[in-house]
Amino acid sequence: MKPATETQGTQDTLAAESATRWYRPALLIACAIALLVHALILRDYLAHNPAAQTPIGDGGVYWRMAERIAAGQLQDDRPFSAAPLYPYLLAAIRALGGGLVTVYVLQMFLHVLTAPLIAGIARRQFDERVGLSAAILFLCLGEPIFSSLRVLHGTLAILLVTVVWAQLLHVQANPTAGRCAVAGVLSGLLCLVYPPMQLFVLVAAVWVWLTAKGRSYAWACAGTFVGMALVAIAPATVHNYRACGEFIPISSHGGVAFRLGYGPEARGLYTPIPGFTSTSEEQPSDAAAYYRRETGREGTPAEIDRFFFRQGVDEIRRNPAAAVSLAFRKAYWFLTGRYYHDIFQMDFEARRGYGSELLLLLLPTAWLMLPAVVGLVAMLRHPVRNGPGWMFFAVPLIVVVAFWYSPRYRAPAIPFVVISCAWVLVAAARGRRPTWVVAATASLIGGVVLVGLNRATGFDHPETRASALEFNMGLVLLRQDRVSEAAESFQRVLDSDPNHAGALGKLAGLLAGQGALAEAEVLCQRALSVEANSAEALATLGSIYSETGRFDEADALLKRAIEAAPSYAEAYYNSGVNLLRQGLADEAVARFKECLERDPDYFEALNNLGNLSASAGRIEEAWEYYRRALAVNADSAQVHSNMAHLMMQTGKPEDAIRHYAEAVRLVPTNAQGHENLGLALLAAGRAREAVSHFGEAVRLAPGQPGPPLDLAWLLATHPDEAVRDGRRAVELAERGIALLDTEQPAALEILAAAQAEVGAFQEAVATATRAIELAEQRNLRAQAEAARRRLELYRSGRPYRE
Repeated sequence: MKPATETQGTQDTLAAESATRWYRPALLIACAIALLVHALILRDYLAHNPAAQTPIGDGGVYWRMAERIAAGQLQDDRPFSAAPLYPYLLAAIRALGGGLVTVYVLQMFLHVLTAPLIAGIARRQFDERVGLSAAILFLCLGEPIFSSLRVLHGTLAILLVTVVWAQLLHVQANPTAGRCAVAGVLSGLLCLVYPPMQLFVLVAAVWVWLTAKGRSYAWACAGTFVGMALVAIAPATVHNYRACGEFIPISSHGGVAFRLGYGPEARGLYTPIPGFTSTSEEQPSDAAAYYRRETGREGTPAEIDRFFFRQGVDEIRRNPAAAVSLAFRKAYWFLTGRYYHDIFQMDFEARRGYGSELLLLLLPTAWLMLPAVVGLVAMLRHPVRNGPGWMFFAVPLIVVVAFWYSPRYRAPAIPFVVISCAWVLVAAARGRRPTWVVAATASLIGGVVLVGLNRATGFDHPETRASALEFNMGLVLLRQDRVSEAAESFQRVLDSDPNHAGALGKLAGLLAGQGALAEAEVLCQRALSVEANSAEALATLGSIYSETGRFDEADALLKRAIEAAPSYAEAYYNSGVNLLRQGLADEAVARFKECLERDPDYFEALNNLGNLSASAGRIEEAWEYYRRALAVNADSAQVHSNMAHLMMQTGKPEDAIRHYAEAVRLVPTNAQGHENLGLALLAAGRAREAVSHFGEAVRLAPGQPGPPLDLAWLLATHPDEAVRDGRRAVELAERGIALLDTEQPAALEILAAAQAEVGAFQEAVATATRAIELAEQRNLRAQAEAARRRLELYRSGRPYRE
């Protein structure tokens, strides 16, 4: 009989051989299944979720930034306020003709590609079973899949973490200068996606030195690693220096983020500073205005950032016990948070019908956090050997504690979490050490229990932020001009939170847009009673007062809105409209341009600037504004009509026809659109086509005199006999005249021409004579002279041909 130890060794050898044999096929099958599930989730997302086509928040910032970069604007006029690598990659996709669907599909593949990389790391550090388990755990997590359905950098950050980690393992095996250089470049790129990883670069440099310690080139390896990381980061640093003349390595929002994390209003999740908006694009303007109010002077980006960092430090000094408690609260969020998300939440979307219910079947990251911590504690017994892993866990934890909890901030820790958790669970499954079994079981149960406890107590419940998530969905619907659905979303927000100032303001704006000014004013007053400086309510109320002629009161409210939120574009737009209503066109132009500085894609401001430029004769400028407006909303019939008007003014009827035709296609029931298209076709010599559009205008607007009179003139006077129809022309002319409030000489001339076309020359002479009398009475000399020339034709028994 074999000894027990020998039997156990034989079993281990057989198990290892079996794991090796099944490792690659099992990993391939897991990735294939994950790709299929991910594709089904993406299909449902694209089919049912309005957010799929309209990214908002930082996703919207990245997408607009990518558009500018793709158009050739590589240098901004201010330093980066967000991680820059991701929007530049998006810009490459946009430049190649890709859209949002392309981004989601690429992120889907990158997400699945990350799994075998994770498996490779775990296999190298442990064995095949841990590697396969880690990959499967990663593919089953809901958070990374959900992140890949957003225009956010989470998928790229997780992928780069695994790539850097894998390269550092190569360095650990053989610390050559070449391997250190590659690891440095990859680490620098990771910093450009997740700027706090600059801390990782510093610690990793020490780890590289310790790994190569004892070799003559240890310092060279560490120096090469840091140097190449700095080379990768350098383009962002140069960009920032050119933008503001200051040394800002990657982004300029660290101080503001720290103040958000430890300000008096901080609660552990994102809580904006009063007067601040929520996107990184607008925060620099808000921060500059805040700094100006507090100090009485303008500040540079670096000065402003230091100012907010000092405010956070001062708050910690004033109340250190509260700061420590807040730090622990954020760390607890990091370890146990499941439901909260900055922009949307997968449970919220799935239950509201906006996303696939498959998301509800995926693993929460929080369930794996405590087993991962058990593995972390075990790994720290050999901190150098396990260096990259615990560093990738520590940096996101420090970020959350320093700023606030967000799934985006926690995301880079996920590769370590699944590898550490897989190691603990596999070790427990082997059952050799009772301590591992107890630790793994207790930590896994503990993670599930804490998530349930958080939900039961309301600390982290899926409905806790339902009003905020519903509000965000309302914003998406509003941007898609789905006004009634947006109003329903905002009303649902108010049903659960009657004092939600943002929803009150948005709903007031929608009601005001529908002409329900009294109801809108009541909602604005309610919003201001909740939040006295609600920019949304102030701007909407100012717009209401402007529309009712209370211009001075409107101006005061709109100035308050701008002071309350200097980056709020709508306040500037409403102020411009108020000035325009007072006839102050130049001042209105300045306000609309300020609006565009805050939001370059503000459609109404672009359209109004186009109109004002056109009326001032600045044709090229007007064309550029209209072009930009169409880039924002290609389905605007009004802008197409405006562009067509410009083409008609500049003698380009064929170009005008193209835009008028698009306007008619977009709004086929608009009689004015058909009439405009008919006039353009007539000017281009395409009379037969013009007849059909004039006829459609007559049908669509039976109470308007213009279309029948235009068509009557064409049918009576066109040189082509195939176009003319005298009888119909008489009917239409008489119909048009009957619709006029008073006799018009031009209308009578049309009737006279129609009468002449059917041979009723006596009637034509009488009608033309009356037209001349009216023209002379109204001092329309040129019109009277033209009518006399036509009158002579009728007296001689000849019709008029144009």
